[in-house]
Amino acid sequence: MRNFGCATPHWTGLHGTSYQIQDENMIEIFWGPKMVLTEIETGTQEAFGTIEKAHHWLSRKWPVADSAARAALAQVEAAMECMGSVQDARSAFQDAACSAGFHIADQSAQPLAS
Repeated sequence: MRNFGCATPHWTGLHGTSYQIQDENMIEIFWGPKMVLTEIETGTQEAFGTIEKAHHWLSRKWPVADSAARAALAQVEAAMECMGSVQDARSAFQDAACSAGFHIADQSAQPLAS
């Protein structure tokens, strides 16, 4: 793929899902405004703006292995394979975050520090 000096290529797919090509082999799926989760005990914040980051956290970094986390991972994977909606994946991720004890900040909020 050639970029010809243009901005990073992107397009909008079905149901308003936004896609952006990061390199020749990777496409990130944006799922709306960043969702900022705050770990209540430590105050650590993390922003989730792509479904890939949500998938990484659910499969490798999630603090609890409950039914909400499993359901969210299934919804996220379905959306990544175009077999489910990004909105359903985002909603399931939000449910899993609540179940894991995260506080969900204003959707437009940015994390204070990484």
